[in-house]
Amino acid sequence: MSDLSLGPKKESTPSLEVSKDRSRSAVKGKVLAVISTARNLTLSDGTSVSCGYHLCELADLHKALIDAGYQVMFATPDGDTPLADAAGVASLKPEERKDYERYVDGLTELLIPYKLSDITEEMLLHLHGLFLPGGKGALADLPNQKDLKRILKHMKAHMKPIVAIGHGTAGLIQAPDPDEAWLFYDYEMTCFPKALEERLAKRQALAAPAFNLEEALDEMGAELRFHRHYSREFIVEFKELLTAQNSASVMSLAKLAICHLNRNLKTRIELNH
Repeated sequence: MSDLSLGPKKESTPSLEVSKDRSRSAVKGKVLAVISTARNLTLSDGTSVSCGYHLCELADLHKALIDAGYQVMFATPDGDTPLADAAGVASLKPEERKDYERYVDGLTELLIPYKLSDITEEMLLHLHGLFLPGGKGALADLPNQKDLKRILKHMKAHMKPIVAIGHGTAGLIQAPDPDEAWLFYDYEMTCFPKALEERLAKRQALAAPAFNLEEALDEMGAELRFHRHYSREFIVEFKELLTAQNSASVMSLAKLAICHLNRNLKTRIELNH
């Protein structure tokens, strides 16, 4: 089982038509979801495996945001169409897999996402938050992306929620400018744990990823927090940064993120009156 496993059984994803109908109503604001387009991940023994984004995390986040009245824009490092992690998708129960694939297949905007470099400063002014879904692909192509760093700087400066799940926290790893501290130095956060990464790799008779997410964040200056039961729901809220340890936390994280979005929106409306 990969980290794309849903863990405890959850309700089937509602039909895509429901979200489409709701998306036609008044939109509160736009948020940006940055998705990995990596196809291969190098392992610690020099071999590689296929990878991609976390199907369930992306679908559940998108559904929650749309239902809450927010429009989701997609961007990838290279502007290519992202692919879900095939191994993770295969681990789903048939009904769950069908529901999730049908939902994501209906997201036509995911087929032609923005390239990160195409997200202009003017566009950033109209975005209310940033979402970084997980999946092992994030380890391969989200760290040290200059345009993602630019977007993160904007979100932090304007106290807009930055939301990352599991491996998606790799997107927070952006090298600081000379004589500057890392954007999230001393921030409390969580990520997909190294111990669970190694445990899952051993179960699949594979080496762990060459990129060690937990160690990288620690070296950058993160104050990491983990639930001792790695598969349990666990969220860390620190200023504008909201992080989740794994996919079991997606729905609770989405609710928390929507609270932040709504609060910021209310403040903005009050300031304009």
